[in-house]
Amino acid sequence: MKSFYLPILLALVTSAPAYALDVLPADPACTKLNLAAPLTLADAIQQAFCQNPQTRQWWATVSNQQAQLREAQAAYWPQLSAQYQIGKNQSQSGGISSDTTPQSVNLSATYLLYDFGGRDSAARLAGAQLQAAIATRDDDLNRLAYSVSQAYLDALLAQESLTAARTSEASALEALKAAEVQLSVGRSIPATKLQAQTAHSQAKLVRIKAEGTRATSLATLANLMGIAPETQFDLAPWHVEGLPNQAKAVAQLMDSAIASRQDLRALQEQVKAARASVDSARAQGLPTLALGASVGRQVGAGSPPANSQGIGLTISGPIFTGYRDTYRIRAAEANLEGARAQETNLANQIKLDVWTAYQSYQTNTEALTAAHDAVVSGAENEKLMLGRFKAGVGIMLDVLSAQASAATARQQQASAEHDYLLSKFALAQALGRLNSEPLPSTGE
Repeated sequence: MKSFYLPILLALVTSAPAYALDVLPADPACTKLNLAAPLTLADAIQQAFCQNPQTRQWWATVSNQQAQLREAQAAYWPQLSAQYQIGKNQSQSGGISSDTTPQSVNLSATYLLYDFGGRDSAARLAGAQLQAAIATRDDDLNRLAYSVSQAYLDALLAQESLTAARTSEASALEALKAAEVQLSVGRSIPATKLQAQTAHSQAKLVRIKAEGTRATSLATLANLMGIAPETQFDLAPWHVEGLPNQAKAVAQLMDSAIASRQDLRALQEQVKAARASVDSARAQGLPTLALGASVGRQVGAGSPPANSQGIGLTISGPIFTGYRDTYRIRAAEANLEGARAQETNLANQIKLDVWTAYQSYQTNTEALTAAHDAVVSGAENEKLMLGRFKAGVGIMLDVLSAQASAATARQQQASAEHDYLLSKFALAQALGRLNSEPLPSTGE
């Protein structure tokens, strides 16, 4: 009989269904950041993905859900257990004592044959939760990329504002020198020099504040990249070349966002998980059918060695649980309805996000064109007024007014370029494609 039960036991152990083990991609490949060269936006985002502590948390969450999926899939495998017992027996009868050391070993295996879809729904639940975790991680990475983009552009704005402030300071210094020359030859009065000197001091103050803003902005960016805030590095200058109009209609962009937004995909997977939870709750109140087999041997109990074998089917199921299963199903159905409502609400919010980002992008595109024109005219007027003053046919008030207008135009251009690029990133994020679409030109 022993030769009959052992093959059955081995068959149970090797009867697990074959399924491929999903291999999640490893953490993003990290290379040493070269801070000797100007930092591009793509490098800043990659550095944040590698070094920001939050990313490790997101990857760990996905790994945890993957392990839970493997745990749920363990129900498809036979359960094998072994037991070994040893004891010490002493007895005395009729002046005769006996001392025995009984030992027994037992090997058993069970395999769940049918449970009305209970383990299937548990595996689907864990699989949906894994996909939801992956989608949530991707959405978090998308948001981190946008945060880095915003901090990078803010730092670039501070850098461009500093450049504009230095230009204004140099222009004010040139006007001050011209006033000194005019005063020395008797073509102007001391008040003219004082006016130019005041304008130069104000321009110097603006430059000093711009330097502080740039340092703070770079520290914020460094923190997002996971490096020390005092780290020194330069940014690649931005290049806004051409202002293409958005070719797609906003309705098409909304449809595209619905199809590609990671946060919506995460909610869709949560809906699948909630649906699987309903199926699992229903299956828990139904019978199960399992196949079991065991072999064993016992020796040293004062009798000849004994072998044992067994095989059988086990049917088990609840009869009355105090309506526990009924309310478990109702709770799962309520969770499913809530998940569906969240999915619908987010889909509506995504459409609003795309609409808002699209309108902002269009507005900032037109504003940038106007800002470029203002810089050109402002620079020409500044040069003209200063030239007239040097020639002795203009007055300092005209020079100062032209310099102020030109300085304002330069700052407005820097802000307009910043707003344009940021709105471009905001639209890409609203579409859920910030990580896959080409980045706006910022030195890449």
